[in-house]
Amino acid sequence: MPHSLLFFAWLSGGAHALPPLREGASSAAIQQAYAAWEQGPTALAGWRSQRLHPGDEDGLQVVAELAPGVDPDRLLACVDAELPAAWAERWVDAELAGQALVQLWTPYADLPTLEACPGILRLREPRRPRPHYEFSEGYDAMFRQDWHAQGVSGRGVKIAILDVGFAGYEDQLGRELPSSVETWSVSEFGGSTHGTAVAEIVHDIAPAAELSLYQFATDVEFLDAVQAIATSKVHIVNGSVGFDNIWHADGSSPYTQAVDLLVSDFGKTWVAAAGNENQRYRIGPLSEVREGVVAIDGLSPVWVASSGGWVQVSLRWSEPMGQAAVDLDLLLLDEAGELCGQGADWQDGDDDPYEYAECHSGSGWVQAFVVTNDEDDDVTGLEGFLYSYGGLELEDATTERNLTLPGDTRLGISVGAVDLPVWDQVASYSSRGPTDEGEQRPHLVAPAGVSTASYGASLFSGTSAATPHVTGTVALLLHADRLGMDPLDVRDWLIGSTIDIGVEGKDNASGAGFLSPDAVPWRGCHCAARGPSRGGSSWVLALFACAAALLQWRRMG
Repeated sequence: MPHSLLFFAWLSGGAHALPPLREGASSAAIQQAYAAWEQGPTALAGWRSQRLHPGDEDGLQVVAELAPGVDPDRLLACVDAELPAAWAERWVDAELAGQALVQLWTPYADLPTLEACPGILRLREPRRPRPHYEFSEGYDAMFRQDWHAQGVSGRGVKIAILDVGFAGYEDQLGRELPSSVETWSVSEFGGSTHGTAVAEIVHDIAPAAELSLYQFATDVEFLDAVQAIATSKVHIVNGSVGFDNIWHADGSSPYTQAVDLLVSDFGKTWVAAAGNENQRYRIGPLSEVREGVVAIDGLSPVWVASSGGWVQVSLRWSEPMGQAAVDLDLLLLDEAGELCGQGADWQDGDDDPYEYAECHSGSGWVQAFVVTNDEDDDVTGLEGFLYSYGGLELEDATTERNLTLPGDTRLGISVGAVDLPVWDQVASYSSRGPTDEGEQRPHLVAPAGVSTASYGASLFSGTSAATPHVTGTVALLLHADRLGMDPLDVRDWLIGSTIDIGVEGKDNASGAGFLSPDAVPWRGCHCAARGPSRGGSSWVLALFACAAALLQWRRMG
């Protein structure tokens, strides 16, 4: 029995210990799903009842991470030949994600057969993003001049809204949204109204911009959407969603690298939510406080809160991704001291330093333990990052280095939040930098706590709401600038159009400050800014003025 399970056999009397797990390509969750299926319908129903994303009665969604150099076609050929009841839903080449990924639906009975297909490095559950929750009042709060009144509306600019749900968007067409939008979706639109509310804010700020709605639900679908956007005519991407604590926040994650590639190689401006994670992390050096039990910055256990009855906790530590040799487990105990969730994947030199556990708890709080799985494991010099979606006790939370991904983007724009009507104080939930590389983030902050039709009487807060304010501003800027600026020029202009708040100078809470554009940065002729003419002479003068400005612009090259 692994060391961690022996520890909990002692701690809780053994009554709730899970069976030992074998070492292999499949994650612990995949192994447990198959074991439950083998035991019969009752055991499978019990396993599914304890999962936030339980799969179907006959099978579940999995992601195959392929070994370096393995083409997805090799796995797809195996699936076609050996697993007639399974099907591949999406796949991403290694050029984008750093490794080839294939998302499949597989019957429980076929999981061992799938694992045996050649080229599979790991078989795991999909990683799922979180929408960062928590006419927009933000326009008046930001703009020191009325750009709309000067004819700046985002005309000719195309924006992709990348989100987890666009429920009710059709009801808002021609009202809170443009009369028509393009859609790209892996499933029928429905569920969350989050993306619809985000799109409303973008439309409020840039009413003439063209919107495309891209819906996704997993990490592979996110990367697939990025691939689709890369070859589209989109100028700006709004990402009010993020992946939390599944990779180091140093710009190296597949999600952040895909975003930065979209900027560097395809010229798209990416606007990313920094996250709402400021009270959801415990970060610090790891130390063994008693046999097999590991503390994070001196604390063990870490009490974590439930959200809707669910407790979702992840752990990563500072070994390189794909090279973890220290085998740590993450164990959740309810208030009665009974084991209710476990993350127990193997780490033996070629694995990720990552564990995830969840449980449905009748109580509001659960204890999260980090334990070693081998008595020879040494955590000296390692740093741990424990994340709970429901939050931690405030005095236990680490209030820095808690960015969501890809809020650590090197080439995009990372956005924090202030909740109106207060504009000079960063919201308590807004994620703080720096990145794990020590780079200052976010780049700036923008309004949240605003009205949308989708949320009705509830204000739309969170960096999810702040991000589309920046996206809409970028659309106005590109309209005024005749699409002349490249993404890094855009970011520099935004940073230069802020009002410093909080700590003097740039900091890891507010970045450069609160976005507050002043004069329109016209490029060449800006006839759209002129009101209707009342006489022929003024019309002729306006025409000559525009012609002269256009000629000067051409000469300047």
